[in-house]
Amino acid sequence: MKLLRGYSFGVFRSYTEESFPLHVCTSVKPYSVEVKQTASGQYWDRRTVPVPGAVFTRGLPDGFYIDDNGGNNHRDVCALDFDGYLSILTRLLSGLTVGAEGGDHYHNVTWAIPHPGCIHLYCDNRDGGSNEWIAKVYERQKRVLPTDQCAEPVLVKRDLKYSTSNQIQLDPQKAIGRCGEAGLSASTNLTTHLDIKDSQGNIVDSLTVNSNSSQHALNGAASISMDSTG
Repeated sequence: MKLLRGYSFGVFRSYTEESFPLHVCTSVKPYSVEVKQTASGQYWDRRTVPVPGAVFTRGLPDGFYIDDNGGNNHRDVCALDFDGYLSILTRLLSGLTVGAEGGDHYHNVTWAIPHPGCIHLYCDNRDGGSNEWIAKVYERQKRVLPTDQCAEPVLVKRDLKYSTSNQIQLDPQKAIGRCGEAGLSASTNLTTHLDIKDSQGNIVDSLTVNSNSSQHALNGAASISMDSTG
């Protein structure tokens, strides 16, 4: 069941709330209902890993080092896509984090050179032998993965009243969770399952509820419908 209404201007997609009434006839025994809503789709799997080529440097892990090579020297350390992951490059995130930096004599580091996602190391011997180093250099990455469960299922339990409409309100965004982030290509699929139980907690009827349709349970004694208007 797809209830995607469109995109908002923020991080999450916009979904409508769902509600559905259950009409129960007076001739049936006391019952309760348990509604479970789940979502499947895609999510961003994120990780932080050392940049390829990093080595133990100046007593610290995952670093890069250059010396002036008898004149001047430079090196670019850049975030890379690998193992099916993409570098996370945004206006606020360079894709890299650096935990320590240093050097001797004339040296410097410049961010976003030669392009965003890189760090440019430089040193020269204008005032003596020099070097430049950085350490604890890590890259933020993400990849798209499918999932049968975007978040914890949304559970609602309710005792049923007779000869009246039992209105149950659901919040799809809680079931959608991480699958609602921006940049995912697949639509999220919502599934709403309903169990009707007797006074002993035994399941006497079950059904999957479809949006904008009417269904029956308990041999027609209960009428269930769901809409997406809230």
